[in-house]
Amino acid sequence: MKDADIILSSYLNNENRSVYMSYSQDAITELLESLGNPQNAFPSVHIAGTNGKGSTAFYAAKIFSQAGYRTGLFTSPHLETICERIRIDEEMISEKEFAYYSEKAESAAKEISVKPTFFDMVTAISFLYFKEYMVDIAVIETGLGGRLDSTNVINPLCSIITSISLDHTAILGDTIGKIAAEKAGIIKAGAPLVTSNISDEIISILRNECLLKSAPLYTAGSDFENINIRKKNAGYIYDLKLKINSQDTLIKDIEINSPVFEQIENASCAVTAAMLLSNSFPQITASNSAEAVSGFTLPGRFQILNQNPLILYDPAHNPAAISSLLKALSSAYPQKKITAVTAFMDDKDHQAMLGAINGICKDIVYYQLEAARAYRPEQFNGEITSSQDELVACLEKKITDDSLFLFTGSFRLFQCAVYAAKNLRGPKGGYE
Repeated sequence: MKDADIILSSYLNNENRSVYMSYSQDAITELLESLGNPQNAFPSVHIAGTNGKGSTAFYAAKIFSQAGYRTGLFTSPHLETICERIRIDEEMISEKEFAYYSEKAESAAKEISVKPTFFDMVTAISFLYFKEYMVDIAVIETGLGGRLDSTNVINPLCSIITSISLDHTAILGDTIGKIAAEKAGIIKAGAPLVTSNISDEIISILRNECLLKSAPLYTAGSDFENINIRKKNAGYIYDLKLKINSQDTLIKDIEINSPVFEQIENASCAVTAAMLLSNSFPQITASNSAEAVSGFTLPGRFQILNQNPLILYDPAHNPAAISSLLKALSSAYPQKKITAVTAFMDDKDHQAMLGAINGICKDIVYYQLEAARAYRPEQFNGEITSSQDELVACLEKKITDDSLFLFTGSFRLFQCAVYAAKNLRGPKGGYE
């Protein structure tokens, strides 16, 4: 059996490029047809958005899985291994199975007229896997945008669009309106749309698309509302008020294990979507939906990797996400002196992100990633490191009793953060 990395390395990987190429559905459509259209073998929930779509996908998958349904989950990118992207009931696909389905996708790719991209291939692999294991439902996160995304070949039972802000402007458009129109491309005929957006401009665009597709629209603050929000430990507890089919439902005491306030919105979108589908999935109830969300810790989001010194990782990678993260961090750790370790992709608004970080953090260390797409600052008001050992040596000099090292700006910083957590030694010891 061929190694999956070898197979996939021959396909254009836009995740490693500043300039996107082959951004269309031509190849994925042909590829899936050659494979027998596995995406039609299972029902699905489709999720798009600028920020929060990955978290919402994890929440939604947890709800269906905990209710007793075999649940597929496809997300991107990954933190450590590509197998993280494809899961059934929280268990990652094995490396052996990933390689097996990679070979199947490669054989089909050789028979079509347009060469797929890396993301086309991984999307097809996930659909084959979910079909083979006969999932009851799959939660599918878009990779980029919506309208032309490789995942936008499914006909979901429900769609979710999380918070929209400026990101990937060279591809999706340079205004909120243009980006919202691209995200609205996931709306399908008759399938309800749940959204956490409240901007009049965005809601107008989504509503118009829903009217064209005869898709019911459920909006935050109107059809579902987060009320009685209060802080609890390093997170929140709140009640969710739903209005579905003219029936009011109050789901009490939902707990969010994150101080990032926007996770309330993401969880509520997931719960609302699940409740909308409860007629088709009768084991879904208000109580088990709340229970699933309340006990769940999102992987790689506001994740504490070490206590002494305190090391925290979050993949916020655009100005809106960075600002939200820093607000939560300042609230959760008001006595800490924050040193940010950051790295950006070149196509991001790195000046806006640096500005937000400078406003909160005591110090910034830039980690120069090796990826071709990585931003390389010409002028930087701080230290630049280019190896993990160099970074650890730099951070060791900054350790005090009140240190907090925040790794953020890219998913690709996760392994670097883990390395630092294992090798930095605080006043009371090391890795915890």
